[in-house]
Amino acid sequence: MYFINTEDPDTKKVVVYRNEDTGWSFPWYFKFDSADIQAKAQGYSRDSQQLALIRYYGWRITILSMFPNVTEVEAVTSRDQPFPVFNTIFFVVVGLLVVIVVVGVRRRFKGRARVDGVVR
Repeated sequence: MYFINTEDPDTKKVVVYRNEDTGWSFPWYFKFDSADIQAKAQGYSRDSQQLALIRYYGWRITILSMFPNVTEVEAVTSRDQPFPVFNTIFFVVVGLLVVIVVVGVRRRFKGRARVDGVVR
């Protein structure tokens, strides 16, 4: 397991990321290149003006000493935030599934006769 220490160029806030292979276990990111990612991050750190985009999953939970796990590091030239295409598609699909389930359940119970509040 490796750690990547970063600093936000605007706020100077320090963020620490875990860089660990997940292999074949949960969560199924099938990440086997943590050493390569670590080498890229160290290469980018040699130039103090080099900006890097870090893709990760997870949350930083200080009280539990949990760190987000890095999945990719790439050099960038601007501070623009990339549009989260995967997250947008994922949440739209989950939202549609929830709507479909709610509509299906409501239709199923809508036609049942009720007598004194009891479903028969």
